[in-house]
Amino acid sequence: MPYFGYNSGLTNTHPYLCQHFCGTTCLKRIRLTMAKKTGGKGKKKADTVFLVCEETGDYNYFVRRKPGREKLKLKKFCPRLRKHTVHVEKKK
Repeated sequence: MPYFGYNSGLTNTHPYLCQHFCGTTCLKRIRLTMAKKTGGKGKKKADTVFLVCEETGDYNYFVRRKPGREKLKLKKFCPRLRKHTVHVEKKK
């Protein structure tokens, strides 16, 4: 039995009833309407930052980090110089 209370006419527009006029509750439509996010704060996504060699300026490594933290300064291996040098975090 179709639902006629939402709008005038013969269309089945109630959000919880099937569109093929079976008169039962459509579980698929209920799941879709309940799964929608209603706003709020989301999680901060991790950005990809690069570690750049201070001596050569090469982009040797990349790291995924959350924004808002202090910059990294690490001693990493530089393949061009073939020794460990200081690498600094830099966004591309």
